[in-house]
Amino acid sequence: GAPAPDILSETMIQPIAPEAFWTIVLGSGHRLPLDWMSGEAVARVRAGVFDRMRRERVTTITSDVLYARARRPR
Repeated sequence: GAPAPDILSETMIQPIAPEAFWTIVLGSGHRLPLDWMSGEAVARVRAGVFDRMRRERVTTITSDVLYARARRPR
């Protein structure tokens, strides 16, 4: 019986450095495969991520967010 929510879409663009991006990786669902890897393998993945970000001159990260708001009927 809830009404359809109002939905707002927002795109956020944030400056980022490779080290900060790695923090995002570790705080996300992408961490699980890393937990299964040896420390050596994780170090290779991390170095590869940093190398590619530098090589491709990645300086920002884009996040698309959806906000939904609905009012509960009385």
